[in-house]
Amino acid sequence: MPHIRLLRLMTTVPAHYAERSQDHRAWMPWSIKRADPGLCDVVYSLLDTSERHGLIWAQPGEYHTPVQTMEREYHVIGYGEWFTERLAEPEPQPGSTLSEHARSAKS
Repeated sequence: MPHIRLLRLMTTVPAHYAERSQDHRAWMPWSIKRADPGLCDVVYSLLDTSERHGLIWAQPGEYHTPVQTMEREYHVIGYGEWFTERLAEPEPQPGSTLSEHARSAKS
């Protein structure tokens, strides 16, 4: 599921910011490709789809990159983070109610 891979990646700090001790979770297509080469061929369509579904947003304008291009900077929004966290929760046990599942996920 490449969309999930992208969202999980985007909830972390890119290497080019982490190396400078910056806690800035802003991703550009080049940094996504560098962090996860398996997304190289689909990164632009994944970003477009995720933005269209309200999981990420793009900073207005384009910025110079170390790979000699101009690209937009993308950020995961609260809904995208919630969605990613929700996917990480354990599956409910057969026969359990949703409230039982919610209680067990909190403990």
